[in-house]
This record gives sequence, C-alpha cells and structure tokens, in this order.
Amino acid sequence: MASRLFFVVSSVLLLLCSSALAQKTASPPSLSPTPVLTPAPDYVNLTELLNMAGPFHTFLDKILSTKVIETLQNQANNTEEGVTIFVPKDSAFASLKKPSLSNLTSDHIFSCVHVFIIFI
Repeated sequence: MASRLFFVVSSVLLLLCSSALAQKTASPPSLSPTPVLTPAPDYVNLTELLNMAGPFHTFLDKILSTKVIETLQNQANNTEEGVTIFVPKDSAFASLKKPSLSNLTSDHIFSCVHVFIIFI
C-alpha cells in the first residue's frame, strides 16, 4: 500500500512539474525593438558637419589651412573604406598657450592634425 501511495504522489508531482515547465517554455519570446538603419548619404561635407557638430572651429581652421580637408573629403566620399576623425573641441585648444599654435609651420600643423585621423 505504501508503494502504491508513493507511486501516486510521485506521478502527481511529475505531472505538475512537467505542466509548469511546458507553460514556461510555451510563452512567446519577448521581442525588443530593432533599430532601423538609415542609408548613408551620397555625399558628406566634412566642413559643414564639423561646423554643426560642435565647437570645432580651431581644428577645422587647421585642416583647412593645410588642405588636409581635401584628403579627408576624398576618403569619406570616394572610397569604400571611410575615415574616422577624433576632433578636439575648441576648449582643448583654449587651454594651450597662445604662441604654441601660432609658431607652428604648415608642415608641423599637417603632422599634428594627422594624429587625430584614422583612415579605415
């Protein structure tokens, strides 16, 4: 009799556990919203982008004066690779002593500017 009671209790517990597991696995997975990718523009104007994105006027003046902007525009618009530019804000340049930038030659500025650019 005891074995029969043990069998009945075990069977009931097994059925309860299996139905609880079935309910857990049967619920649909929660779907998170998928971000929508927008296509890249046909042409990127880096001068306009840097003017709009933040206070990057000092860096922009330097890449314009050394004609590095032409290389960057070409890389951004005419190649598949692209370019990454780490642009320091004007406040970073403001902390420098005033003669430090004005004493640089075009070649020095050209070399300094390239530290902030990664051609991909």
